[in-house]
Amino acid sequence: MDQFAFKHSMGITLPHLSPSTINSFITSRFQFYQSKVKGKPFSGNAFTARGTAVEHGINTWIEKGVANIKDVLDKFDEEIEKSVFNQDHDKVMEVRSGLKGLFDCALEFYMEEFQIDKAKTQQKVSIRIEGVQREVLGYMDYLQKARVRDCKVVSKTPSSLSQSYILQGSFYRKATGLPVVFDFFVDNKKPVHKSILLTDDEYIFGLSYLTKAAQVLEELEECDNPCRIMELMSFPNLDDMYNREDKIEAATIWGITLK
Repeated sequence: MDQFAFKHSMGITLPHLSPSTINSFITSRFQFYQSKVKGKPFSGNAFTARGTAVEHGINTWIEKGVANIKDVLDKFDEEIEKSVFNQDHDKVMEVRSGLKGLFDCALEFYMEEFQIDKAKTQQKVSIRIEGVQREVLGYMDYLQKARVRDCKVVSKTPSSLSQSYILQGSFYRKATGLPVVFDFFVDNKKPVHKSILLTDDEYIFGLSYLTKAAQVLEELEECDNPCRIMELMSFPNLDDMYNREDKIEAATIWGITLK
């Protein structure tokens, strides 16, 4: 069991935490182990490359005043090249073909939004959480005077924020004290935009969940008791629980404040 323990003596450490690290631990223990223990980070796919490319195009426009679809396409191709997995060529080209419409949709929205309240890109922020030794670090897509905005490119129009986005948004709000808005650009035949604001109840839930998960990760790193390791690894992904009573029971056991 020791070979799987997160022990300083083995050179396996987490110098800091981040919302993405914590979300990875909650939603995919295998991916977390591969990335943070084995040193094999997730290399992405056509859909993650799509989001990175559109955001890159917006950032280039903000920072240099130039909006060019070639920058978006080049970034997409670069991200695909970095992937270690063989990907379906037809699917990659299908996703690539939708980039212009998505970029145009995002650019039109942000040109109007940032004319009113200009934004800084990729701002690094950190917070300290009670009961957690490490800093939690992250980068915000767009920091305005009045709010934080996060850019997401998705395949379907969301009706609400997912659990992962709630944790991410709660971190941003804790770090800045500002409202957090997620901008979704949906890859339809004619791309559309939808913004969703992180609510107060979601913030309370997200910060509580983030805190407990961070505490579990720190204890796991030092723990050499197999029984306790198994207990810690049972930390729940509440998003996977469809029965409300099961979700309440799991949240109560771990001291998580439900929304």
